[in-house]
Amino acid sequence: MPNQQNKLSMSCIKNCTQPENKSLIIHSIITACDAGTLSEENCQGEIKIFEKNLLNNDTNFILILVQFDKNNTLAAIYEQYGDFCTISSVLGRYYEIVEVNFILEPISKNTLILFREQVDMATGIYETSDFLKGYLWNGNFYSQVLNTPYNIKAYWNNAWIDCSSQNKQWEKAQQNCNLTWNNVDKIILYIYRAQEYSISNVEDSINLPEDNTFQIVESRFVVETLSWSEKWNCFILYEGVCKTTGQDVGVIHDLNNYVYSLVEDVSPQYVVCTESNEHMVISQQDLELM
Repeated sequence: MPNQQNKLSMSCIKNCTQPENKSLIIHSIITACDAGTLSEENCQGEIKIFEKNLLNNDTNFILILVQFDKNNTLAAIYEQYGDFCTISSVLGRYYEIVEVNFILEPISKNTLILFREQVDMATGIYETSDFLKGYLWNGNFYSQVLNTPYNIKAYWNNAWIDCSSQNKQWEKAQQNCNLTWNNVDKIILYIYRAQEYSISNVEDSINLPEDNTFQIVESRFVVETLSWSEKWNCFILYEGVCKTTGQDVGVIHDLNNYVYSLVEDVSPQYVVCTESNEHMVISQQDLELM
């Protein structure tokens, strides 16, 4: 039965733009996400409602997103009980969610929720990045099964990193992605990554130069195939064996395919998932592909 402390009427959800209903929804999701630093009295959040049959049953679910600003978006799933609904799964707190997709998993008949989250950072470089984040039902709640970089645009000046450096040029790393999928036998995501590393011909500039001043130094096109794996309970690129432990692992990130590997040579590494559901970074020489 629904939690009487945190339930919403279906009428409230369907009429979420009305001020009183909006306030109730924002209060509910702040409470559910334990986001006490956000106050519904001080925030005018934008509410997005997605009504879906997420699981392989007749239950109706409502995905609610509340965006307070570009740095704070809350997401939670509510389960309908007649004329009311209550929290089923808290997905979390995000920056700006710019796209939502739903993909049916053909074996379980449950639905993958796929977010594209945009992050605008200013930590020594100007960077705007998108991340693909996916969620699937694990039998008790929706858990995260995918987190991979998507679109990236970053600018930096070497003088910021090393004041003694004689190289004061502006540099840029950019990645533009497209996504397709099929879900005939299982969900397979195809990510197409167009990557460029470029340097501006404007030197000793304090301000960020115009884009047309950047000349491409390196570029490439990368295709990654991410497959849903029940064994690893996440999306993987492929399977392998960790030579140092002898354990089977699922490879979830190939760090050699990251756009920043165009900027400087790094030793080939992978992020893998172990049988105990731990994530760790291993070198290429320690991985034997299956």
